[in-house]
Amino acid sequence: MQRYSEILRFHEGQRSRHPTPEAAVVVAPPGIPEGVGEELVILVDLIPQLAHRSRELRVLTASTYWASTGSIVARLRRALAEANRHLVRVNAEAPPGSKCSGSITCAVFAGEELFLGQIGAGYAFVHHPDNRVELFPRRDRLLTPVGASVPPVIHIGYTLLEEQATLLFGTTPAVESQPRERWKGALVAFGPEEIGESIAQTMAEGQASGSFVIVRTSAPAPSSPQPEPRHGRRLFHKPENPVAVTPPAEEPVAAPPEAVAPSPAPVPAEPSIPVTPVPVTTEKPQAPPLPAFLQKRLERRQQEAGQAHPPATHPPSTPSQLKLPPVGKWIKTFSGKLRQVVYGEHAPRTRSTTTQRARLRLALRTLLPGKVKGVRQTVTPVAPTEKPTVMGGLALGLLLLVFFVTMTMYFESGGHARVEEYLVEARALREKAFSSQSREDWERLLELSSHIVTLERQNTEAARLKAEAQNAVDALEVAAVLDARLFLDLGVAPAPRRLLVAGSWVYILNPTADEVIGLPLHADGLTLQTDVPTPILKRGQTFYGEVVNHLVDFAWVEPGGSFPDGALFIYSEGGSIYIYEPALGPGSITRQRLQGELGPGVVTAMGAFGERLYLVHRQQNQILTYQPVNGIYDTARGYFSEGFAPRLSEVLDIGIDGFIYLLMGDGTINTYYHGTEDSAFEMKNLPDPNVHPMVLAVEPQTDQGMIYLGDPRQERIIVLDKRGDFKHQFRLSSEALKQLEALAINETPHVLYLIAGNRLYAAPIPDFVAH
Repeated sequence: MQRYSEILRFHEGQRSRHPTPEAAVVVAPPGIPEGVGEELVILVDLIPQLAHRSRELRVLTASTYWASTGSIVARLRRALAEANRHLVRVNAEAPPGSKCSGSITCAVFAGEELFLGQIGAGYAFVHHPDNRVELFPRRDRLLTPVGASVPPVIHIGYTLLEEQATLLFGTTPAVESQPRERWKGALVAFGPEEIGESIAQTMAEGQASGSFVIVRTSAPAPSSPQPEPRHGRRLFHKPENPVAVTPPAEEPVAAPPEAVAPSPAPVPAEPSIPVTPVPVTTEKPQAPPLPAFLQKRLERRQQEAGQAHPPATHPPSTPSQLKLPPVGKWIKTFSGKLRQVVYGEHAPRTRSTTTQRARLRLALRTLLPGKVKGVRQTVTPVAPTEKPTVMGGLALGLLLLVFFVTMTMYFESGGHARVEEYLVEARALREKAFSSQSREDWERLLELSSHIVTLERQNTEAARLKAEAQNAVDALEVAAVLDARLFLDLGVAPAPRRLLVAGSWVYILNPTADEVIGLPLHADGLTLQTDVPTPILKRGQTFYGEVVNHLVDFAWVEPGGSFPDGALFIYSEGGSIYIYEPALGPGSITRQRLQGELGPGVVTAMGAFGERLYLVHRQQNQILTYQPVNGIYDTARGYFSEGFAPRLSEVLDIGIDGFIYLLMGDGTINTYYHGTEDSAFEMKNLPDPNVHPMVLAVEPQTDQGMIYLGDPRQERIIVLDKRGDFKHQFRLSSEALKQLEALAINETPHVLYLIAGNRLYAAPIPDFVAH
């Protein structure tokens, strides 16, 4: 079976001729064992689209697959796991805005078999000759993006290919520019050669960007008879029988040293012609005659040599007897000429030449060892008389200089060591000051950091500690300063997000994007295990044949009863509850439908206490409560008696600890117990009358817990006890509280989490706040 592949890349509907970094068709390198595939198709689909990152993942996937051992599926899993691990590591080190996720598809062609390994919501269409179209991966599975978690969720697909089958791999922006059924119809309606034109026309209509890989299968080409191998003629052929060469009758002429005539190449004997053996002679073959131009040059040089040196008494030598003079003769001739130049032998003498030769001889003699006559001898000066007083003073001064330099270096190095010690002490004092919020601790930190700056003015850490301590001392009369630590940049959202912390996870609901994500925490609650969010639920997913609708709010049900490890309840418009148990993973999400008139837009907030759920129904001006029976939530009951409910359309947030706390639009808090208003609760002793909270968080302890109110107008967080008495107020060192969206409290460790300025922060609660 033959395969033909083509890679298409589009930019805003136009076909691009630039290389495609996210897609490649890789042929098996030499030395790969049989049975592990002959060809790979790799498609990387990242959001945002980073060309260098896509190329990294594509090359890493291919190299890991070919370098692995085992079956095709085992190699696929190793290659995709390595690519996911690399992206998680890169995202952890990348600055905000450079992190990416998406999907990756790796297809292995092994004869008539096709193996697909995929992470994330990729798109791979397989059209069979019987007009049957398969989509990989299936959309009823959990599709966790690549780079979201370790280990990844890898989906393995398998199918058999026949002749005239067509495969289409596409990136998400390109495929989702048109309905999915349109791509399936294109594969069914058009032939293999027309699919590329159909894709180009479809992309041009939608002005979309993305990449496709098309693979077509066809019958193998008919085998043609192999021609017999042609053996090239050998340049040098060794005859079977030796053949003697008869020398010519002419006198041989030897070539001069400057030009040696090339010997002609022997002509190989044809094997079909018999060769008659000839007796071999011992005479050497004579050299062939020289070319005409070499012969003329040789004769001219011989004539010049004859004119310069008269012929000797011995017989003239033939051209074949000419030889180069020995090296010793050359040296003797050269030295004689040099002697004539230096000493003037055999040369006419004049006054000018005599003076020049004298100067030259003098210059040459001075370069040789030994005495030179006529040159003035250098007189060695006599050493002055030693003065003990002066020498003693010089020695003492040198000792003092060495002592001064040594002490300077010692004090400089010692000062640097003291600065390091002071910095360690200042860091510990800073932690203590944030925890105690004591004015004495902040003043001590200010004094210590000022001393460090005096010793080392270029120390940026000491300057930062000094400024932080000064701001804390100035603000301590009004509010304590929280040590807020940046977790994650969340990006812009038009509507406020929802925030919840439970166990070792932070959950965020973005109602604009209609998705719920989770972030795992370390044991200290102040650092993330990874800043790549884990997707939990998103609008458009399908569960039990029903598509997830708009996500409104979520609540945490504490461990016990039907949920021994606790569960996250997510409310979707239309009355659907999606239950996620972290101990079982995203693949364990179940769905229940609640009773009541729960149309779109009627439920604005959600809460939970124990296993009971509370929904704020603004149209009925009622809080609906749901008590489970054997883990099933179906029957609703009104919380308020007729005519006793406040205007629930004005509710901004809800908190429950047995009592129900409703934060109203005017900044007041209404408290209820079993449907009756709690008259003992009253907000009092506030620092000023301008308190106008917009966000509410309530600790679950009924008696000892605190109530946290976010006041973005005044850039502060107000802390009340459960009776409404003012206790503390907090600020941040930055102006992030101007855009406060949500608050959440974790009991152990005692940490306040907040979303402000489109960023997620964590701040340890100071020790003086009562539990």
